[in-house]
Amino acid sequence: MFPITDPFALLVFLTVVVGLIFYISEIPAFQKFFDAVPALVFCYFVPMLTTTFGITAQASPLYDAMNRYLLPPILLLLLISADMRAILRLGPKAIVAMLAGSLGIMIGAFVSYGIFRSKLDPNAWQNFGALAATWTGGSANMAAVKVALDIDNDLFAAIQPVDPIIAYSWMGILLWLASKQTQFSRRFKCNDQVLEDLKSNVALFSGPQAKPITTTAFITIVAIALLCSYLSIAGGTQLAGHWKASGFFDRHPGFKILSGGTLTVMFVTLIGTALSFTPLRNLEQSGASKIGYALLYILLPSFGAQANLSKVAEVPWYVVSGVIMIGFHVVATLAALIIMRAPLFFGATGSQANFGGAGSASIVAAAYQPALAPVGVLLGIFGGVFGTYAGLLTAQLCRAIAPLP
Repeated sequence: MFPITDPFALLVFLTVVVGLIFYISEIPAFQKFFDAVPALVFCYFVPMLTTTFGITAQASPLYDAMNRYLLPPILLLLLISADMRAILRLGPKAIVAMLAGSLGIMIGAFVSYGIFRSKLDPNAWQNFGALAATWTGGSANMAAVKVALDIDNDLFAAIQPVDPIIAYSWMGILLWLASKQTQFSRRFKCNDQVLEDLKSNVALFSGPQAKPITTTAFITIVAIALLCSYLSIAGGTQLAGHWKASGFFDRHPGFKILSGGTLTVMFVTLIGTALSFTPLRNLEQSGASKIGYALLYILLPSFGAQANLSKVAEVPWYVVSGVIMIGFHVVATLAALIIMRAPLFFGATGSQANFGGAGSASIVAAAYQPALAPVGVLLGIFGGVFGTYAGLLTAQLCRAIAPLP
């Protein structure tokens, strides 16, 4: 009976696991626990455990199919609802603090890979790109980089436990630092007036008025997501195939990164961002991003199920690398705050937007300034727009110093 290998049975099992996790998270007795440890973490870890104990198969055609066909519509639906105009209204301090943290993560990934590359798999540079993607954008960005770089499942399994362990440990530290805002402002002579100015700007932002989803709206959302996904997949596959057949990659080896998977992710990201400036962004009123997140929660367990914890021998090096990446992130964020004389709120919210996305960033923002919780949402969405590109760039920087096979 075990492990479960039938693709449909696997899909049912993983979907039921996700459903149970979210059902339990809504039970009042467990809500405080899930506020501290988001349900998303268990969407990773429970499938890891089921594979480790031989309940689910570590390899299956289902996983590859989900990566290829489920990820593009997820990215499209999450990006189409991004309100870039509202993000720009946050002002330079919020955006610069976040981007400084993102740069720190990328530099930390490059440095830590340079230190440990001799101890890791020759293709480990791909994993550092995936970590940089999830820690500058979110889980969807990590999934996008995995598909774009066609990371081997066994290799990718080594970093899957690292992401939630490091990310949510850091979130705990950020929440603790909320009590140190006054001391920070006094020590670095911060201009706290910018928080009041930001509150005025945020008051201008009001998310689209949600309304009950109708059959017509649901079909429209799904149809647009599938159409844009198909165009991205077909365009990426055909363009990569054309370049390969024409000898373009042979003449320009540096462009071999532009595989069909990479181009697919780039195309769907560009399309989703572009559509967010059109009236189609109003699909968010009918729950476009909610459908996207629901699909993401179904996709993520397929990553966890590919990780056998008993075989992850390289995790210690990735854990140390993750700590180094956090270190560079902290230095870069702190430097930006000191130079701008910005309150700790900006660094903490931007940092969590990097590591955890819109949901957890809003929690951290509320812990510092309850009236500014929407800032976390907007910065989290902003990270989702560029996180994939940050991961791909980081991967290529690490690849440049990778040991020869």
